[in-house]
Amino acid sequence: IDQIITFIEEVILTEQCSSSGEKGKIHLVGNSVGGHLAAYIAARRPDLVESICLLNPTPVWGLNLPGWSGHLPAPFIPK
Repeated sequence: IDQIITFIEEVILTEQCSSSGEKGKIHLVGNSVGGHLAAYIAARRPDLVESICLLNPTPVWGLNLPGWSGHLPAPFIPK
């Protein structure tokens, strides 16, 4: 995760800043395990991320969430 964040800061945002003159945020797209990583990075460093798009993200099985064994369908979550 730290390598991905460093890459975002030192490569992507540096290039973005040099071309636009402003330091912006990124749009992360993740497929499968990349979806899990994108969500984790967005939660850890919201200052870097404008939006995320999750394509077939890895489920959160094994995270010991209260009320859910990790089997689908997931329990209803009231709004």
